[in-house]
Amino acid sequence: LCAALILFGLVSSASAQDRQLGNRALNVEVANLFMPTRDSGTLFPGAHNSLLFKVRNTTNQRLRGELLMNTQSFRTPTTTHRVPLDLPPHETRDVQLTMYIAPEVDQLAVFFQTGRSRSDRLAYEGLNNSFRGIISLLLPVEHVYRQNLYRLEDRIDGDTSLSILPIEALTGDPILPRESSGWSIVQLLVATIPLLERADADERSAMLEWVETGGRILLLADNEDQLRRSWIQELFGPLEWISEHSDSRVVSSSSDG
Repeated sequence: LCAALILFGLVSSASAQDRQLGNRALNVEVANLFMPTRDSGTLFPGAHNSLLFKVRNTTNQRLRGELLMNTQSFRTPTTTHRVPLDLPPHETRDVQLTMYIAPEVDQLAVFFQTGRSRSDRLAYEGLNNSFRGIISLLLPVEHVYRQNLYRLEDRIDGDTSLSILPIEALTGDPILPRESSGWSIVQLLVATIPLLERADADERSAMLEWVETGGRILLLADNEDQLRRSWIQELFGPLEWISEHSDSRVVSSSSDG
């Protein structure tokens, strides 16, 4: 009898979670770390995409299962990326994933699966068909370049889009790709040294791999002492002064030094 009660309890708990799955137990928002400021459509076809999934458990119970990210096309079979998820009640978690979006892909759909039960579609994202290349900015909100963002956009090549990398609101830390392939769509990164310094070890490692394979960075320094910091020397080696603007100096780094 005791065993039967335990089994009934497990079945009841699973049934409750199954019912909640159908009622959108998870709220999922999808963002591209390099989303252009003036374009629409989250996915860049024929490229590696650094995607950020903000997942919130809207229920009163812990949800354990997998997030399923399905890239779908009318012409090719669905490709599924699986990410384990264990989320306490009413908590929110950021899940970052670098995915290659094939040219023939039409959309990305997100589901949550636990056991044999799958939720309704939690998110849907379409293509950014105007994608050509990205110049990405990692700058404080008050920085002069961000204040003149649209004037900057008018000056860059028409085939290139401008994007602003996100900054975590609570910590002030940048949110950067954790795999070098996530940087592959970026033609140039413009970043202040203090913000770049807040990147964690995995983010710095991915960025360094990108630089070593030809990635280019413009570092904005407030003073010469910032260039002498050990992590700057370890990541980029000697830096070349290329211009001076107001109270900030600009230096460049690339795979060829």
